[in-house]
Amino acid sequence: TAHRLHARISPGALASSAWQGAKEKGADMAETAVDAVRKRIMKSIQKYVSGTKKKTPEEIMGSSSIQSYFVNLIAFLITSKINRKNYIVTTNEPGLHADHKNNLSNDIAIFEKSKVTLSDKYFDIPPVLSIEVDVKIALDENFDNEIEYVFEKTQKLHEFGVEKVIWFFTRAKKIFIMPKNENWLTINWNQNFEVFEGIELNINQLLAEDGFGEI
Repeated sequence: TAHRLHARISPGALASSAWQGAKEKGADMAETAVDAVRKRIMKSIQKYVSGTKKKTPEEIMGSSSIQSYFVNLIAFLITSKINRKNYIVTTNEPGLHADHKNNLSNDIAIFEKSKVTLSDKYFDIPPVLSIEVDVKIALDENFDNEIEYVFEKTQKLHEFGVEKVIWFFTRAKKIFIMPKNENWLTINWNQNFEVFEGIELNINQLLAEDGFGEI
């Protein structure tokens, strides 16, 4: 009857059905996803939660202007020069599902195209290169400083199978180049280095070409 149909498609009934399906199919995914998001936004939440000025979720989760600019600048350079038949370049915090309840994310990640299956889930294969711009999470009692966190996350990425991790630090104007099973290197922004398979990068030069000069 019309009354029964209305009851079945009411917002409450639809919500209940959707929630039951989510519990049955996605409880584990939800738990790990929430854990990953919580860690990424905690730094901003702690900064503003005790203040009088209220922040919207969009403001809390957003990157700073310099972080978002650098991610775009570096990703654009790599995408314009990489062999796109063999690799894909991903941004916007691509998630990595390393194992049960162990999710990671990057600012930029490069994957071998032949190994990628696109879906609405996290990547379950390691990228060949992970790139990070600054540290954007809250540090708990397990870390005395940001460098310890950088080393810990880099080690986890290497254990997952990532061949090389590169960190850009905008305040210190330093770059950490961290290949797996090789010596790590720290360089300045004004130095040339190979970011990926013959693609050379010099941050000072790139900024000058983009019209910003020194930042």
